[in-house]
Amino acid sequence: MPVTLITGPLNAGKSTRALEMLTANAPGDRSLLITPDRMTAATLRRTLQNRNTTTMTALRSNAIQGWDDFVRHLARPLLPVASRQQSTLLLLKLLPHLPLTTLSKPTRSYALARHMIAAIVNLKQNLIQPQELRRLLAEEGDARHRERDLATAYEAYEQELTRTRLLDEGDLFLLALEQTLKLRDSTCAWDLLVFDEFLFPTPQHLAFVRAIAQARPKTQIVVTVPSVSDPQAPFAAFLQHSRDLWGSIAEDEELLSASSVTSPHVELVRTATPAQEARYVARLIHDQALDASDTVVAVSEHDSFLEWYLSEAHSLELLPEHPTLDGARGSPVIHELLSSNSIEQMPREAPLVTFVEAIRKQGNASARVHQWTKRLHERRGRGRVAARSLSAVALLSQTLRQLETTAHLLGSQSLTREQAVSIITDELLGLSASATMIDAVLPFRRHALGSPLAVACTNLIIPRLLEGHFPSTRAEAIFFSEWNDPTIRRIFLSPEDRHACEAYAFESMLAKCRERATFVLPACDDSGSETTPSAFTDRFRAAPAESGLVPSILVDRETRTHSDATIERLVTVENARIDGDLPHHSPLAAYLGQITDPLARALIRKRFTENELSASALERYANCPFSFFMHDVLRAEEILEPTPQIQGRDRGRLVHDILRSFYQDHGALALQARHDATTAASITEIVHTISQRIWQEQERQLSYVSHAFALAQGMTHI
Repeated sequence: MPVTLITGPLNAGKSTRALEMLTANAPGDRSLLITPDRMTAATLRRTLQNRNTTTMTALRSNAIQGWDDFVRHLARPLLPVASRQQSTLLLLKLLPHLPLTTLSKPTRSYALARHMIAAIVNLKQNLIQPQELRRLLAEEGDARHRERDLATAYEAYEQELTRTRLLDEGDLFLLALEQTLKLRDSTCAWDLLVFDEFLFPTPQHLAFVRAIAQARPKTQIVVTVPSVSDPQAPFAAFLQHSRDLWGSIAEDEELLSASSVTSPHVELVRTATPAQEARYVARLIHDQALDASDTVVAVSEHDSFLEWYLSEAHSLELLPEHPTLDGARGSPVIHELLSSNSIEQMPREAPLVTFVEAIRKQGNASARVHQWTKRLHERRGRGRVAARSLSAVALLSQTLRQLETTAHLLGSQSLTREQAVSIITDELLGLSASATMIDAVLPFRRHALGSPLAVACTNLIIPRLLEGHFPSTRAEAIFFSEWNDPTIRRIFLSPEDRHACEAYAFESMLAKCRERATFVLPACDDSGSETTPSAFTDRFRAAPAESGLVPSILVDRETRTHSDATIERLVTVENARIDGDLPHHSPLAAYLGQITDPLARALIRKRFTENELSASALERYANCPFSFFMHDVLRAEEILEPTPQIQGRDRGRLVHDILRSFYQDHGALALQARHDATTAASITEIVHTISQRIWQEQERQLSYVSHAFALAQGMTHI
């Protein structure tokens, strides 16, 4: 049967149509739906199960799979498959002995080997063998020296894999393709194959679909592809190219029309820290009683948000404690074992097995585990820390056993202390609770940030919607960064194509959100560095301010004392302070702290041109000019926070509301108090009463992001 495309704009129901086709073939038990990633596959499985339990029971448990799982299941390798880290270490052993032209031996590091392996596996998965890479390089002339070094490493690495009788991730796809073409068993006996939302087909995707169509002409093959509805969209050209590539192997097309879309209410929430961000999301989902199956939180792989969320939700008693879900690298025992003091006790250079034994000796299972086990019976807080550490010890033990196996591949090859620690921490990052275990306790659907949303939702939450995170900012690729060859461009996406992918994914999530979209923007990242809101939020930040955003300015029309013009000016200034987008030539620029007085500018110029500036002062200025102004110009000392973890803007709004209420109702008393001690004493009680009332009015909004409100008299502990 021919390959059929199901095309349509955003929210046309392409994935729904794919699920309908899958369930219609359920009794035959030979239908399969494949998604680009595991998380999307899990979402579709849960959706189908919620909609029709009978149909899901009739289908095989693996009737919906991610691409990588599908390839691995089909390949059925007979030889051991090296992990990505094992492949990296295998190449690292070879690098010092290779005749590379652009890389000196001291620069042939673990990081370089990791970049090389990523490129090699990607090439192999897309049918570019060393010989084909050499041919492409010959067409480029004498340029591309780094890629020529990569080809040299590729050839040596393939020889080493053959010698050690190992396979890698690239070999799995080649085996899967071979199985499909030769039809060795019933694994390939499908009646229906659906490839859902493969946004940009790489050569491996196209080659596989062609192989199925050639080997099994009776198999019905369906591919869902988004179409372009707005030619001006930043992803229009990208989508059209994707449609053309799939169209080159398709013989039939089913066009779905766009359904009516209701734009969700979009809310931007600014928090001070990642901890506040996680706390806000936890409280929002809990307090609003959001449906777990209809609430989507979009996070990227290995993002620390989930660790923050689990920690904050546990502390607020909104989730049961699951210490094994926490990341191993964040546990106290791992911090102790991999502290700078512990690392300094390791040899500067040694084989990997020596480092493994050193860490195992430091961990000394008997005394240390006994100590943490005793603490499990102590009070609740320490018990959780102990449980996390015991879980981390188990993961560390598993990591060390895997690394011992890897060490046999390297033999006596020496590594530096820094390389060994980097290898161990990388392995710990990958050893965490399974996605199934995590999803079982989360009160929301987890979605892979950067992938189109397959199933609609009522509530959408995107934390860390920051520039550099989404859209992501990646350093220029070491290999194939500026190639115009169409084959290479389809394997290694350009920055423009990556941005188009992410832009489409964002619009997909927004279009499939029916009611409320919440975008959370922490003011600093995990390292404490200042952040910038994502460019995807520009059109929402440009909208008129709402009362929930600046309640201290937008007062009720009947009680306000400002004119329309004054309120409009204040709202403009407040939004500019939040978003930082007030033009420098605007007459309101002074409200942003810009010094315009000529005398003041002359004094500052004299002060900071006649004296030397320290390196730390220059670094402060580069990181945050306002911090430099406070610390080095005003020389102001920071006052300890009376209400920790409340943003200055929120605290200022509280003070503003308290003062406004006092002077509106008791302004005459303030004047009288200057001359009457009795009146002055009564003002304290009046201000206290007003403060309690204002705090109680603000409790719901600000308790999402601060434990400090729990300290206010009469409030529920958070």
